[in-house]
Amino acid sequence: MHIKTLRILKNGIDGEEINRIDFKIGLNIIADKSVNLDKANAVGKTTVLKLIDICLGEDVKKVFTDTENSKNINEEVKAFLLDNQVVIELTLTEDLDNPSGQDIIIERNFDTEKNKIRRINATPITSAEDFRRNRLPQAVFGIELGKPSFRQLIAHSIRYKNERIENCLKYLGIPSGENKRYEALYLYMFLGKRAETLLNPTVTESGKEMKASEALLGSFLEGQSLEQLSSELTIVKNRISKMEEKKKLFAIDDNYEQEINILHLLNEELLKGQQIVESLRHRKQLLTTTIEDLENSKFTDEQEKLKLLYQEYLSLEVFSEAPKKFETLVSYHNDMNKNRIRFLEEEIPKLDARLNSEESSVKQILAEIREIESKFKATVTFEEFERLTININGEYESKGELEGRISKAEKIKGEINSLHESLKQEELYKEQTKKEINDVIEDFNINFFSKISRELYDEDYYIVLEKREDKNKVPFYSFEAKNRAFSSGDKQGESLCFDIAYSIFAQKNNIPHLKFIANDKKELLDLNKIGEAKKIAEENNIQLIFSLLSDKLASMPSLVNDIRLELSEKEKLFRF
Repeated sequence: MHIKTLRILKNGIDGEEINRIDFKIGLNIIADKSVNLDKANAVGKTTVLKLIDICLGEDVKKVFTDTENSKNINEEVKAFLLDNQVVIELTLTEDLDNPSGQDIIIERNFDTEKNKIRRINATPITSAEDFRRNRLPQAVFGIELGKPSFRQLIAHSIRYKNERIENCLKYLGIPSGENKRYEALYLYMFLGKRAETLLNPTVTESGKEMKASEALLGSFLEGQSLEQLSSELTIVKNRISKMEEKKKLFAIDDNYEQEINILHLLNEELLKGQQIVESLRHRKQLLTTTIEDLENSKFTDEQEKLKLLYQEYLSLEVFSEAPKKFETLVSYHNDMNKNRIRFLEEEIPKLDARLNSEESSVKQILAEIREIESKFKATVTFEEFERLTININGEYESKGELEGRISKAEKIKGEINSLHESLKQEELYKEQTKKEINDVIEDFNINFFSKISRELYDEDYYIVLEKREDKNKVPFYSFEAKNRAFSSGDKQGESLCFDIAYSIFAQKNNIPHLKFIANDKKELLDLNKIGEAKKIAEENNIQLIFSLLSDKLASMPSLVNDIRLELSEKEKLFRF
């Protein structure tokens, strides 16, 4: 696949175009004509390569974070991308020289997952994992990939990270001990579909067992190595040790921990006591109010009016037996009220006694709490000590989890190691298979890699294949580039020769690959070498996408026509 265009849009998919780059076969230069070279890294020439990479599955955060230190975030760029709903549109095509070729349009934005734009040919893709692992290889290469992954397979084509720029073959940025991952990558790169049968050991029982064990090991390691987990465990242990030392400084006497527990219990008792006191006060208030209401309900001033009403009632003669005298009823009512008042008044002293007792108890609890807390104030507040204790407990949980993962992973790794003898006899590690792979590497060295390196540097660069064993005696194929590249410029030249050679090799052998080579920091290369690389690329239908400083181009005016985008302090990539 070639790159046809890269567009930067503002205000969504159908928004305003704020920048555009049209690419061609051969050399494509992203030039920086900054006057102040100290600000040359701020105009966006490296960002162009990052934008291509995020459209091919890289994390969008890489656009506003430092390539060498992810903790350094360009807040200004991040705010611009989010506030202006910026969308990046990358158009790939099967062949730029074929106008009727199929185009693939990939769109991505920088918003949250809820408003995320992640589309291929206008089809939204919900899952980032599905986008990277499945949809991109299907769209770009028309195939499904397991090992190696799509991202690993295209990594050498987009070199702007240090590990990619400085390493011709070991450019994935993974631990050097991860031999199997590099083995899978290069077997696929050089053998194509044939590698799939070699990399799938399920044809034998030992292969099935090995694959299941490796999958289980991966689930425990969660993308890390045993060495990384051990280092993490050491760090956690160190944090625990420091926290325990700090905790000792807080302790006043040997009963400190016990007093902490007592303080918890006292606070609970205080809460219960305060609730009881409040309840008793409420009960007393209720009794007092009830007595007042009963006092007010005695027949006094209204008695004459009630007597008239009662006489009117007698005149109706509706009762079945002789009615009681009015005075008798009044007396009965008032006596009943007196009895109730007396009963309630007798309860109040008991209530007061209990209330006094509970209030005294609350005061005593408060005094005990203040006494213990006064001890803490000499060194640390109770809340600080409690936070420290919680943090220590959390670290111990992390320690236990890590120790469990390491123990299980070591056990599984031991089981894997016990299978290596049988795996040595598998098809992948037979001498016949090694010869098959070696023949391909030899063809690549003679007819592609060494040929290109001799054209550009008058030297023979080549790859050496070796069958080795790791420290656990597990076999693997090692691919090493052999040359005299020591300086940064030499290493970039080596990588450029390899990438061009591999692109030509992959085209001739119908192995899925990208037909472009995007490189940052090409100032270290001799412009004459870039001119020669341009000619080779044009002859072999390859795109070279290089970021360069404009003043570097002054010595070779013939390359000016290859500038596809020119940036400066006033003309930055995002136009702000």
